[in-house]
Amino acid sequence: MNTPWWRHPALLQRFLDGVLRAEMARLRPGGWAAAQDLWAPGRHWLHELGADSLELMALAVALGAAVDLPDAEAADALFDNPTPSHWAQIAAGCLDRQPDRMRYRSSGSTGEPRWHTHRLADLVQEMQAMGTALGEVQRIVSAVPCHHIYGHLFGVLLPWATGRPDLPFLSLHGRAPLVLGAQLRPGDLVLGFPDWWRLVASQDVAWPDGVTGVTSTAPCPDELARALARQGLPRLVQVYGSSETAGVGWRDQPGQPFGLHPFWQRDDHGDTLVREHAGGDRSHAAAPDALRWAGSRQFWPGERRDGAVQVGGVNVFPGAVRALLRGHPDVKDVAVRLHDFGGQPRLKAYVVPWPEADPGPLAEHLRQWAAERLPAPARPAHIAIGPALPVTAEGKARDWPLPAHH
Repeated sequence: MNTPWWRHPALLQRFLDGVLRAEMARLRPGGWAAAQDLWAPGRHWLHELGADSLELMALAVALGAAVDLPDAEAADALFDNPTPSHWAQIAAGCLDRQPDRMRYRSSGSTGEPRWHTHRLADLVQEMQAMGTALGEVQRIVSAVPCHHIYGHLFGVLLPWATGRPDLPFLSLHGRAPLVLGAQLRPGDLVLGFPDWWRLVASQDVAWPDGVTGVTSTAPCPDELARALARQGLPRLVQVYGSSETAGVGWRDQPGQPFGLHPFWQRDDHGDTLVREHAGGDRSHAAAPDALRWAGSRQFWPGERRDGAVQVGGVNVFPGAVRALLRGHPDVKDVAVRLHDFGGQPRLKAYVVPWPEADPGPLAEHLRQWAAERLPAPARPAHIAIGPALPVTAEGKARDWPLPAHH
């Protein structure tokens, strides 16, 4: 590891590809027609890639935040030559200035995103431990972007920390796993998240020998893990952690508790965890979920503390979606819940209009309202209109059924 990971062009491009594509997805929620290979020779943001001047500024800001752009001179250099390849050179120089840490943005799509800083040595320690647990890997196949912490750890730092920075890599991010079996090879490490793995389980996949799946970002239901095992997936590793903590523990048997990584331990006070850093010092961290312990080294995660739910591998905050819908001038009140739409979790909303509003076209108006203001995972897949929010006989909020055709 004498050469930093960002001085390996393939690893750096993998990371920046996630940063830049995520920003374009935010700027163009309806899709990006020019989303070809960013790293082919001659790609220019304003010409071949079709960005406009405002989008160019937003892309520069996103890049600068990800690599901690140091000054105005470096910012000006982005606009002097607005090409992805030139931006990669600038990004590498920025990362050279902070070689001992990494910053990740939390993936909440409608909560307040935050940046979390981790010591690079701690992340290397985690990936070296996971490298031992995973065994020999011949290639990484990833359905997750490599700029969020999970994708970066396993898609970039794992090959680098285990001495194989040139390990082959295949990105399936944003692509449905329709022909996954034809793309797999023996010894592949397949990175996904529960919603993606649910789609995989619905396909007819012939799994080659030695393939290991990894899932994170949200709880993987035991029935999903068992369905993948019946399908023939040799092994599914479930990783537990968060943007704040990085990886805390893992398991590869459904129904069994997670085991803590060796450098984590349970504190005596509730769900507080103690991290022994690579440098030998210690710090405390709050677990992202309520934990139920089985002894001092094993646990089951419970409910999330921040109220987030997962849609398509993205953290979505129903409370924030509710607040946005209530901002529509025709809306008096809203309830928002997660619902299983044929095996795919999506949000649904129940809307109470103001008396003077016309309820007939309101659902369609709100769909357009949400499409203009929310990324796709946060948009309600169904909007019901009614005179009052659904409550129980005791006056507590309750769920509501969808029409029979849904």
